[in-house]
Amino acid sequence: MRDHSSDDSVKYVTKNFPRIRIIKNGQNLGFAKTANRGVEAASGSLVALINSDVAPRKNSVTLVSSYFDDPDVFAVGLCDLSHEKNKIIKRGRGGAKFKHGFVEHFATTIKKGDTFWVSGIFEQDAQVDHFHEKGAIKKSSSSFFIKVVVYRNQFLFGWKNIDNYFLIIQHVLWLPYHIIRAAASFDFAFHLGLLWAIARSWRLVIDSLSDDIQNKISEIELFRKFNEK
Repeated sequence: MRDHSSDDSVKYVTKNFPRIRIIKNGQNLGFAKTANRGVEAASGSLVALINSDVAPRKNSVTLVSSYFDDPDVFAVGLCDLSHEKNKIIKRGRGGAKFKHGFVEHFATTIKKGDTFWVSGIFEQDAQVDHFHEKGAIKKSSSSFFIKVVVYRNQFLFGWKNIDNYFLIIQHVLWLPYHIIRAAASFDFAFHLGLLWAIARSWRLVIDSLSDDIQNKISEIELFRKFNEK
């Protein structure tokens, strides 16, 4: 996928890997929409989602392919060797908890096992180098805008994926607290993220009408799984 980039990556791929099919976006759509277009156009049985600031290490993709012999496995997460301030920090295996009305993600132990997906697995020996500072959003957007997007996505993620009425009520009851707290700390990115999420919430209604995916376990069970002492 070429997401309206201005570098010579298309020429490089065409020259060195002529069998690869390149799909071009007429405008920059971002990683999620671009990945969706790529998956829709793919004809193979497996898809690897790799951003432009990520470089897979040798045999990383082939190392995880055997997991898909199990029909219950939907995805496998690779170990993210995150290059940050001249250090390499292992990331990629995530858990989550529901706290103060929001889904809070956190890093878990880097080892083989489940990640925060209903049918997902994390493989520590399959590794990719992740150069955050070279990512498109870091180059083209301010830190404030990125923060707004993070808040927006946090709202949309919860609204799209949380179906449990008890958790929804918690979210609604805690929301005024978060709005006031953000105002008191001059964190106006929170308010903009909320308004942006509300403006896009109509898409969630449309998606819910066409979404026939049924979770195998409930949100409560999933959160409990990653927060057992």
